[in-house]
Amino acid sequence: MTLPNTELLMQTVLAPVAEVVGADSALRTNPDMTAAFPVATVQPPIQTPLYMGAAWQLVFTVEVWAATQSEAATVFDRIRCELAALNLWHNGNTPLMYDKITKKYRFGGYFEGRWNAVYNTLERSI
Repeated sequence: MTLPNTELLMQTVLAPVAEVVGADSALRTNPDMTAAFPVATVQPPIQTPLYMGAAWQLVFTVEVWAATQSEAATVFDRIRCELAALNLWHNGNTPLMYDKITKKYRFGGYFEGRWNAVYNTLERSI
């Protein structure tokens, strides 16, 4: 069974996110007060083996933190388009929330894809 390279997967997803928000604003952790907003966070994928390890189901969580609800939704829509080009399908949203510490709104979603271990490619999972 071939295991997916989690770090490489993270870099692959962070690259198009950074194109939308900028390299300094594409994070792996929640932002603090010093961040340059809007910020997008990408969590490591939940990985589920399929076909005895020949493929892996991946689910990434991506959230945008911004000054207004509208800005968070607009930036998220741009990210959604970029991730669709990687064959990551938008499969639901996280709740829109206000963070009292950063005084920003955060909005995001879940993105699914399948990593094909035989061909080392990301594929649509639906």
